[in-house]
Amino acid sequence: MFALALQFSVSDGRTDVETNELVRIIGCGQMGSALAAGMVEGRALDPANLYLVDSDRDAAEQLADNLGAQVDDAGGDRSGRAIHILAVKPKDISKALDEQNSRIHAEDIVV
Repeated sequence: MFALALQFSVSDGRTDVETNELVRIIGCGQMGSALAAGMVEGRALDPANLYLVDSDRDAAEQLADNLGAQVDDAGGDRSGRAIHILAVKPKDISKALDEQNSRIHAEDIVV
């Protein structure tokens, strides 16, 4: 769903992203790690625009180091829209949204 907000171009037969939008993945467990790796390795997202959030900071740091992404402590320094991907267990969605509420702006997309 979030890919609709990104603009893609094809160069050298590979897909490259042309966007300054920040993507935040909230939850760095199995699902969040797979989404982050897929976007970066598939060249759908520049890792400089990927911010990772997890209640286990070590998990977020390890994934960020592996992908060249950022650990998000302050919601990312940004202007404009961000895409927030909730990659947490269904029972943890309310808690995750409560914790991230101050970092989600009206123009943002939450998936």
